[in-house]
Amino acid sequence: MRAINKVFFAEFKKLLFNKRLLILSAVLILSVYGLTAALYFSKPSYDPKQNVQSREQQLAFYQARLEELKTDAPTGTVYIDAQKKIKEYEYYISTQTIESDYLDASNKTAKIKGGEGTGFMFYLYNVFCYPLMVFSVLAVICVFVTEYNFNTVKNLLAAPVKRRDVFLGKQTFALVIIFSLFLLLFLPMFALGGGAKFLVYTQDGRYVAASAVSVFAMKCFRLFILMLTFSSVATAAGIFSRKAIFSGILTVAVYALILAIYLMISFSAESDGKIELANKIQYYFPFISMQTYDDILDLRLYVMAFLHVVLSALLSLLAVIRFKKQNI
Repeated sequence: MRAINKVFFAEFKKLLFNKRLLILSAVLILSVYGLTAALYFSKPSYDPKQNVQSREQQLAFYQARLEELKTDAPTGTVYIDAQKKIKEYEYYISTQTIESDYLDASNKTAKIKGGEGTGFMFYLYNVFCYPLMVFSVLAVICVFVTEYNFNTVKNLLAAPVKRRDVFLGKQTFALVIIFSLFLLLFLPMFALGGGAKFLVYTQDGRYVAASAVSVFAMKCFRLFILMLTFSSVATAAGIFSRKAIFSGILTVAVYALILAIYLMISFSAESDGKIELANKIQYYFPFISMQTYDDILDLRLYVMAFLHVVLSALLSLLAVIRFKKQNI
């Protein structure tokens, strides 16, 4: 453990001595925050309650539409969209709420009057999510894989430290950097959520009112699992290839291949009329599942997250075994 800490703090000292990088990173993050805020708040807000009928009229409309849908839909052959509408109207009637009481779940970044902070929170997430995935790959490449490119790995291994401890120390440092930036970017956003709620359709076929903060926390959780998985793929690719560029290219290629397979199966299911299968298949693909889950109450989300963590652990294990046996 002491050897791992020694490697970790050696990397930390390198980072602290690189003041230009730290200053540039801080300026870049603040600039992106400022530019994003300027773009978002330059648009006018809209009020979804402006042209809404009275609550009594709206509830009467829901009751009438609910009876129509139940009458028109043959038993056992109700389409998915019709089922969702039936459940939605039943929810409004049972809770005596109307559509304008909730934020627009289909457009979370919408600038709604009274909910600007919530919209900006999700808008910032959309701006940062893909750059953070790229950063998670670049972090492990810069901390570890570039040692091969600059031929400094020999100096690294000349120290009286086991190769396993070198690997774990550097890998831990890379993960701490990834997690620190993740918190730095997203932790302040939780203050923007307020008490606004979304109406969320769960996988067990019902609607629930979920706070904006809980929905945002779920999105952050999924993103961090993705970052962890991407960094593990990049580490394993870098250790086996000893090339920084190849490590990055292979990580992107793996994601692109999985995405292509998913799209082929999904389009094939849709063309065969299997719409429900096309909708469900996204929840069982590596990477894709962590980008599509919207139901915070669905157990499958956490099962898939656990499987991603297991995959990351296996890739790291393969990488450390390979690193210990390399002839350097």
